[in-house]
Amino acid sequence: MRLDNNLKVAMEKLRQIDEVVKKLPGIDCGSCGCPNCLALAEDIVQGHAVMDDCLYLLKKKRTKIEGEKPFKVPNPQKRGILNHGKKNKNLSGRGYPDEAKRLS
Repeated sequence: MRLDNNLKVAMEKLRQIDEVVKKLPGIDCGSCGCPNCLALAEDIVQGHAVMDDCLYLLKKKRTKIEGEKPFKVPNPQKRGILNHGKKNKNLSGRGYPDEAKRLS
């Protein structure tokens, strides 16, 4: 990808890309539509994208503004959902500890 025809401008854009990449999470999730964080940084510097296109940073910003607790993915082993083939007598058929009590 050519940043600019002018070498000075291209070098400045390259410096800006480095700065933007440092602000991005670096997890390369692709949820912004770019294959990785470096590609998003290039698009931001070229004017084709904005920092809020990064859903990770957008969620972090929203959490900070609204005071909302960040979403955490539950650990399935703590819930007893994954037991790696071991039978757990405390769990109902579907793997939720409280389900047997609710169904009876």
